[in-house]
Amino acid sequence: MIVNPRGGIVAGPLHEQHGIVYADCDPAVSSAAKRTLDVAGHYGRPDLFRLEVKREALAPVDFG
Repeated sequence: MIVNPRGGIVAGPLHEQHGIVYADCDPAVSSAAKRTLDVAGHYGRPDLFRLEVKREALAPVDFG
């Protein structure tokens, strides 16, 4: 499945088959989406964002 920066599905998913999903991408759309949430710049405030590392092993996800 290919999802655009706004969360819309552009192509796929492939159900019950194997293959490669292709889509045309517009770099201008990606650049605009990156500007809406700049976690390294103005919005990178420690009172809003933090990095957490969970060191315990997690069970694998089973979609079947």
